[in-house]
Order: sequence, then structure tokens, then C-alpha cells
Amino acid sequence: MSNIFVFSAPILILWMLQCVHGQSIESVCKESCETSLTLTSRDRSLFCNDECKLDQCRFGCERYNVGLESSCQQACSESLVERQYCMKGCNTALGIYTRNIEATWSSLPAPELKHGSKTHSSLVLHWAGPTHNNVTYYIQSRITDFNSDWEIYNQSSLDPGGDVNITGLRPYVTYKFKILLVITPAHMNATPESEEITTSPFGAPSSPPYILDVSAPTPSVITISWKAPTFTNGPILSYRLNLDPVNHPNLHQVNREVPGNVTSWTLQQLQSSQLYYITVSAWNSDGEGPADSANITTPNAGNLTEDRMPYLILGEENVVLKQNMEEWLFSKPHELHEESGSLFLSGTQALFNASGDIQGIGVHIAREVLVVSVHSDTVKQVHYIDINEPENLRRDIYPTLTNPTAISVDWLSDLVYIVDDLRIYQCEIDANSCNTVASGPLTTTATDLEIDPLNGFLYFTQSGDNAGLYRIDTGYIRKLGHFSVPAKPKLVIFCHLRAFFIDHGNMQLYFPNDSQNTMLTSFLDGSGLLDLRKGKVVRPIYRNITSMVFYNGTFWWTNGTTVMKEDYDVNSDMFYLNPLLFFTHHYTSFNLYLPTTQPPPVPHSPPQNLQALFTSTKVKVKWSKPQKLSYQGKGAWARWQYEVSIMMVETHEETILSGIDERSLEQVDMVPNKEYTIKARACCKLGCGPWSSEFVGRTLPTAASDATLLFSWWLGRSNRLFEVNMYGEKIKMAAIDSTAKFKDFAWSNKDVYWTANDGGVYTCDRATLGSFSQVAFTGESVSAITYDWLGQKLYWSISNLGVIRRSSVDGGSVEFVTQGTAHHMAVDSVAGRLYWSTTNTLESAALNGEDHHLHFSIPFFSGKHVISLTLNLDMGMVLWYVRGYRKQELYMTNLVQNGDDHDPAQPYTFIGSFTSISE
Repeated sequence: MSNIFVFSAPILILWMLQCVHGQSIESVCKESCETSLTLTSRDRSLFCNDECKLDQCRFGCERYNVGLESSCQQACSESLVERQYCMKGCNTALGIYTRNIEATWSSLPAPELKHGSKTHSSLVLHWAGPTHNNVTYYIQSRITDFNSDWEIYNQSSLDPGGDVNITGLRPYVTYKFKILLVITPAHMNATPESEEITTSPFGAPSSPPYILDVSAPTPSVITISWKAPTFTNGPILSYRLNLDPVNHPNLHQVNREVPGNVTSWTLQQLQSSQLYYITVSAWNSDGEGPADSANITTPNAGNLTEDRMPYLILGEENVVLKQNMEEWLFSKPHELHEESGSLFLSGTQALFNASGDIQGIGVHIAREVLVVSVHSDTVKQVHYIDINEPENLRRDIYPTLTNPTAISVDWLSDLVYIVDDLRIYQCEIDANSCNTVASGPLTTTATDLEIDPLNGFLYFTQSGDNAGLYRIDTGYIRKLGHFSVPAKPKLVIFCHLRAFFIDHGNMQLYFPNDSQNTMLTSFLDGSGLLDLRKGKVVRPIYRNITSMVFYNGTFWWTNGTTVMKEDYDVNSDMFYLNPLLFFTHHYTSFNLYLPTTQPPPVPHSPPQNLQALFTSTKVKVKWSKPQKLSYQGKGAWARWQYEVSIMMVETHEETILSGIDERSLEQVDMVPNKEYTIKARACCKLGCGPWSSEFVGRTLPTAASDATLLFSWWLGRSNRLFEVNMYGEKIKMAAIDSTAKFKDFAWSNKDVYWTANDGGVYTCDRATLGSFSQVAFTGESVSAITYDWLGQKLYWSISNLGVIRRSSVDGGSVEFVTQGTAHHMAVDSVAGRLYWSTTNTLESAALNGEDHHLHFSIPFFSGKHVISLTLNLDMGMVLWYVRGYRKQELYMTNLVQNGDDHDPAQPYTFIGSFTSISE
């Protein structure tokens, strides 16, 4: 799908009755030739002496009218050597002509919207500015909705009273307009921009949403995120998601209506190992627009889960119990063991007997560890496989905590989160150090908390006036030395509750609602709220729940004094609630003991921004982390291992490098001058995610192994000059103490040359990058510079004169080369040819200015500009870069060789386009 909106050629031309007296301009111009023309040996010529130069300048003054219609290059058609002086006169006259017109303008007001003229596709602007003869007026527009460039708008017409009728606009799009006044191709002015103008809504969306990401984080869940349509044609009311199981006879389509302000969604309770076809379309008040689509297959459940018996771990007064959830006993358990003993019951195991009532329990399933807070204001750690061994019990850990209660364990980072009065602490599981992660905004003690390390959030409850379920993005917990700066909590669910449960497999929150006496569910961000038990329960009892778990479609909970369990009756399609006959009077801190409740992270997207730097025998590869899923926070798990594939294209020989902890690597023993493809993917213990896009590159020839790159960097108030090898390693660096910023570079084996924004040209010793000096030809506005290594000449472009000259490296023996205003230049020394780019052309000529070629051109005011060029001497190609509206383009064509005939129709090749120079 393309979001590019292109405006075509100019169409609006206005003429005024006033004119400027031509003879007056010629007279002033000729006087300028006599007083300002530098008649020195700078531009030596055997064919035009000082009198010839003056005559040619005067002739250019007389021919400026031709320059108005075309250009001064066309006006001055004499020999190449004489043309520069003619053009000086022509350009001087055009400058006088321009200033005379501008002197009559008191101001240039912004165009204004005419009241009552706006529709969904047209509007009328009124402009009260001056109109002049021989001035061309263009309407420019810009779409502010996606920050487009200014473009000439062609569908407009002018009324005699100054009204500009603009048609062909898009509905419900915000524009700005201004008027461009072109006196000559080199002299123009623009009015201030108008206020933002949004056209009226009309019709259904004309472009589809753009799907950004689709992933299946679990076998039963698909998440999708998207961008709004480029052209909505009106306010978006909703999105329609359609999920179609492909080639499955028993599964039905799933349709969801999503609010218009939502751009991501999670679809649950899906079939594992199933291919789904997903579409997303947008709706406004006039109907449905086109849809974007994607395919995705859910993972195999057997690859991601372990089939083990589920257990409930809970606190019963001063004892921690582990209860088989498939073999509940409806009688009082036998007397439990002391801290030094062990007792196994049918379906029930006592894991720990404390000296006071249990306040909170955290479980680390992989390490088989419990972290328990007790009423005696202590926290203990128990390795519950064999609690008879003294080393498996750590007494009184985290002594700085004064009233520890609810606990949750981060099983990925080995951290413990503990509530302590109005604070929540983050502690290390193997040490006694704790840091505050939430404090100030807490107004009551959190009765329950759960860490979700996969997605990077810590959830906790609050009661009172700020009642609800809150969460903290753990990525915003800042570490300052040994301390942490608390992060700001965000309200997820506004509800009076004391307990909740996170279902990592379905990306769901479950929690009770006392006022409605039911169980609710939502996505992890609180959206998609749903009543799970409305009309589905015989005599519901869901009030005052203090702890709960959810397993196999049913809830288990306690109100502190009773343990309850749901049972589902298939025949009646109803849930029944049954009390479990424990005979004590205090229960707390339910935990579901099942590996799927603490799942390992799985990479779902490829590494980003894969890049490589080659030398002749080595490659350095770097990449960024895989993109987070739409619902994940900054603190989501991202400490992946990586696998990198390096394959030689010629032989298809592939090297796989695994177990990489960093996001970079260096590979040696590469073959010089060979093409390689490189890709990477993130891995975990369950497998690897998708491969990144391939990076294609070539090792350098052996002869180029010592090549270097020179570049500058403006830092503070001075330039930094760097020279690095092709591996990106710094060889030399110097601070150039100059307030003028670098614009362009050239270098020889001995020296570095640059032009700065003050128009000067400077040089320094390349060996040391030490002190610099200004090259002799000062006082001219030099815009670009290059060096001919074979002829040992500097070539530079003077922007205010529109000429390209050359000289010796010390600035002496200045010679005129050709007419042109170059922004960037390069020399093919062997072929004896100079290449340069202007704003809208790519041109070349022999080093003496003869044999001019126009390789590429784009119209003025097209919205595109030629930015730079480079020569690939190995391929025999010149490549150039064009920047346009919302994208960049690369082109190339053959270098001109000695003896080649000039072919104006010589084809060039479009290489490709990209939206960012970083691509």
C-alpha cells in the first residue's frame, strides 16, 4: 500500500500591469561591470583579455530579457571561455530586475480561507497581496496530517478579485497553503502559510488501515496492531477485525468490532497449529473502507507447554500447603509437620510451618523456591524439594522490611516484589538488597500484586478513594547506584477489588466484581472488559475475595475464611460453587503451581536494523532487539540469545553462529571480494524466532584493505574531523577550532580540503589533522569542492556566480571550467571527467569544461531535489540520490569514457526507493 500523495505541474500564472524600465536595468548593470569585475589573472584566458571580459559582461546585461524567458546560459551563447563574463552581466541584471520588483511589495500576506467556501473536495482562498507583470504565481500545499513537504498544487484557478479556487482535494484532510512568487528561476519569494484548513468529511474511508504487526505469543492467542488509514474521509468510529481459520471444517470465523481510538487487539481461545487469515477495515459514519490483511499460524501447543499435574499453593494459618488440584480432600488434613519435619497426605503436602500466620507467598517454579512473609514481620526463603536440609531454609531475609505482606516472584530475572505498608520493594532472590519501586502514589497497602516479566509490568491493587487495579512499567524503574527511582503507576481497572489473577497463556486479567457478584476478565491493559459468569452460575458467591487462581476454565478462591471452587455442569451449561472442607479459619496467598503459569519468553519478531561492515577478510555485524509486541511495556523481556547466519552467495556455503549474548559479533576468515548474505534471529530455550531481513554485502578486495573514510561532526561550537578505517575504527581525530560548519570535503594523500558555510575553502595536513589554513581564493561563496588526484587540481563551485573553477592545491593558477552551480562534485581522474549535481540535474564535462553531458534532470518545483552523487569506478557507474516527497530514490548510469559520443538519450537506471536514508 502506498501513502504517497503527489502534486503535479504548476498552473496558476498571474500578470500585473506595472513593468520595470529595461534600459535603466541595463545601465546600472553595465556600471556594475566596470566597477566590480575583477580583471586579474585569476581566470586566465588566451582568447579573452580584460577588454573582452568587460564587453562580454555588458553584453550579458543587454541579454537579461532572454534570461527571464529561459536562463542566462541560453542568453550567453558565445564561446565557452567568454560565457562566464556574459553570464555575470546577465545574472547581475536579473538581480537588479528582481530587487526593483521586490521594492514595490509592502508585504506578502498569507492566503486566507473564504468564509463558507469549504466543501469535502474544494475551497476558495482569498489573497490580498500585490500582483506584478512577468511574475509567475504558484499555489503550494502541504498535508499536515502526515507532515508532507510543500508541493505545487495544480488544480486551481484565479478570479479577477483575488480569489483562488482550489479543487480536487481529499475529504477530511488538513491542508496548509501558501503562494510562491517566481520572478526568475533563481529569484523567488513565498507568502506566509495559511492557517490549517480541514476539508469536510465525505464517504467511507478510501484507504485501508496498515497492519504493523501480527504475532502469536501463545498457541491460543493472536495479537495484531495497525495504523489508521491514511485517508479516513471522516472520523473513524470503529475497526472491524475478521479472523478466518483456513481449511478447518469445525472452526468458525471470529469477528470483532473495536473502538475507533484503539489500534491494537488481542484475539484469544484460538486453535493451536492453525493458519488464520486476518483482515482489518475501518468504519466511519458513511460506511466501511478497504481492508488490509495478513496470515499467521499459531504455535504448536506441545512445543511450548509441559504437561504436569496442577497444584494449588496456599497459606493456611501458619502453614504453606501444596494441594493437588485433581485430588481434593473434603476432610480435615492430619496434623502438620514442624519446620524440621515432612508429612505427605493424599493430595496435600505441607511445605513449610512458620512461627506466625502466613501473609504472602511467592513461588519460583524453575528453582523450586518459596518466598514467604509471616506475621512476625519476617521473610523466609524455602527450597521446598527437601526442607529437612538446613541449607534449604534461609531465615529472616530482607531485614530492612518492617511489615512484609503480599509477594510475587519474577522467575526470569530472579527478583522478588514485596508489599511493605505503603511501599512496594524489588529485592534480589539471592541477596538481601531491596529497592523501592512504588511509593508516593500508594494511598493504601496493596492486598495483592503480580509481576508479569514477559510483558514488563507489575500489577497491584488499591482500595479506598483510589480503588482499582494498577500497573507499573518496570522499564521505567530507574537505577541510581544502589537505589531505584520509583515508577509512576497507571490505573488499569477502576473497581473495588482485593485479588486478581494473570493468565499468561491467554494474555488476560481475571478479577471479581463485588457490586455485580461476578467474575470479570480483560486484556492486560484493562481493555475488552467482559463478564465471564453473567447468567452462568447457580447461586454466585463472588464477594470479598482476597486471593484467587484460574485453571482449566474454573476459578478457585478464598475470602480469608473459606476456600471455594467452581464446577462446571455440561448438561445444564452452568457453574456450581462448592466449599472445600478445610477446618481452619485463615487462608491466604493462592498460587497456581504449574510450569505454564511461569512460561519462558519466546521471540516472536526478528531482530531489527541488521547492519554489517566488511573488510577484505572480516565482517562486523550489529543489530537491534526484536520489536516488542503492541501490548508490551518498555520493561518487557528482551535479554535474548542470538543466532547469525553468514552465507557466501557464490558457493552457498553457510556458517551458523549460535549462543550470542550481545547484539554484535565479528567474524574472521572471510574471502576477499566475495558477496555475502547475513541474517540474525533471537533464540530461547524453546527455540528461535523468525529470521531478520537479509543484509547483502561484499568483502573488499585485498588491495582496498587499507582504505579509510573521512568525515566531520559538528559538536558544540567546533567541528570534529575523523578518519576511520573501513571497519569503523578511529585512526585519527581532531577538533577544528572554527565557527564555520563544514559543507563538503576533498582530500589527497597529503592534505584534507573542505568548504564551510562561510564560503571559504580550508586545508590541513592529513597525517596529523592539525592546524588548518585558508586556501588563497577567499571571499567567494564556495558550495562544493573535489580533488583530481591525477592532475593534482582542486575543483570548486561558486554558488553566487554560478561557475565551476579549478586551481592548483595552493589556490593559484585559477581557471574557469564551466558554468553551473554544483552542490556536490566528483572527478573521474583516469577518464578526465568532472561530474556534478545541481538542485535538479546531474551533469558532467571534460576537466576543461568541454563535452558537456546532461545525464539526468527533473523539473523545477517538482518537489524533488538531487542531493548528492558518487562514482563507482570498479563498476564504471555514477550513482546519485534524489530526495522527494516522503521517499528517496537512487539512480545510476554509465561513466563517460574517453572517446564516447554524447548521447542525450543515454538511459539511466532506477535502482530503488526508500523512506529513510538509514535504510
